[in-house]
Amino acid sequence: MATDIMIPWKSSTILPTILLRGNARKLGFVVNIHDALNFDIDLCLAPEEQKKYVHVLSMDYTYSQLSKVFNGRTHRCRLKGIGIKKTSKTGNEIVDENNVKSEHARKLLRDSHIELIRIIDQCNGWILVEINGIDVYSRFLVTLYNPLTGENLNNKLLTSQYNSIYYHYLK
Repeated sequence: MATDIMIPWKSSTILPTILLRGNARKLGFVVNIHDALNFDIDLCLAPEEQKKYVHVLSMDYTYSQLSKVFNGRTHRCRLKGIGIKKTSKTGNEIVDENNVKSEHARKLLRDSHIELIRIIDQCNGWILVEINGIDVYSRFLVTLYNPLTGENLNNKLLTSQYNSIYYHYLK
């Protein structure tokens, strides 16, 4: 049974309320961005969904707003279907075809990380999240959308100047 959820936008300015229909996309607040592929997101999940996803990697946190303290729970999320191209044998560095460290690739990784931070900051930390499953590390596999423009942020990494370091995979 699909229900409508009305959630006011947190901002110092008056902005319209977001209406989410059904369960396809969830509203989430990004608490931490580890890199361009991994996020900690406080998702607006219904109680039955919270029980269903109890085994997903999560962390409780507290925050204050207007002198009140609140508790939240973040879930570890990874962008679905995006991988980083060839890495060294240790797995920590991007290398070229001759197995030489690539400064250009390292710069693109950093730039893509910063670009996603900027997009999320423009939305005051709010994001639309489509949950597509759970990976072997107990993280949500997600597709992220900009709530202001509807832009698919996963595709941004594949179709922009960053497509030389990211690739699309199907599993």
